[in-house]
Amino acid sequence: MNFKFNIKGLALGNPVLRYKLDLLAEQELYASEGMISRVLHQQILKRCNGVNEDNYSNNVGPWSESCQQAMGISQMIAFNVTSVDQSRQRQFDISRTPCDGTMEDLKSGKEITKVIDGCDLCLTVRPNFYFNIPEVQKVFHANRTNLKFEWSGCIPMSGLKYNPTDIYNDMLPTLKQILQQSVPITIFSGDVDGAIPLIGNSEHVKKLAKDMNMNLTKNETWNHENKEGGLLYLYGDLLTFMTVKGANHHVPLSRPSQALYIFSNFVIN
Repeated sequence: MNFKFNIKGLALGNPVLRYKLDLLAEQELYASEGMISRVLHQQILKRCNGVNEDNYSNNVGPWSESCQQAMGISQMIAFNVTSVDQSRQRQFDISRTPCDGTMEDLKSGKEITKVIDGCDLCLTVRPNFYFNIPEVQKVFHANRTNLKFEWSGCIPMSGLKYNPTDIYNDMLPTLKQILQQSVPITIFSGDVDGAIPLIGNSEHVKKLAKDMNMNLTKNETWNHENKEGGLLYLYGDLLTFMTVKGANHHVPLSRPSQALYIFSNFVIN
């Protein structure tokens, strides 16, 4: 099938490219950061047997029940919590504790904020409150039909409808088709993201470059405002992978200036 992509460039932030392997990458991240023991990590690898970058497309689908249980226990240990749901809330940023403010706090007139290392962890809560204020909706010409349910952003994704099995799809063939039409792709990952760790995305990008015979042409540190921004890897002249120092799963939220730099210098230009 012949595809035509009418775009000048593509940027993907902490993308889900090979989800089944990304779940293993979470465990590798926990072990490398000392959040779980290496012994536990090896036990998980033993239970979760048989998938790697080369045979991913032949093993699409969920991990075994035994494997998933082991991963769940590991997550709880990694974040020192008592439920898997609690650990999942912590995965988006392994270096900062999440916001403890609620929508009810905002409705009662209380301002909530929690700034850690230059990142306001409560930033995702406030828009949901703000865009549900009737006066704000009127200015934006929104909700003209007076729907009863509230506006909600993508965090949490309670209103997002999709086929759960699609998350296991291998996205590398699609990226390959885009690259074959000389459309440059920049993939960037925050280095404190525990949901889709850069450890996994780095391997996926290497696999994509290898399949397309793209050699590593640049391997260097990139700087922003006289500070280290992260690492940059360029394959050929079309495929770029960047890490963002101190950024979580939501790079524009946790490192907005660096995100703008990436878009301005590697995507738009």
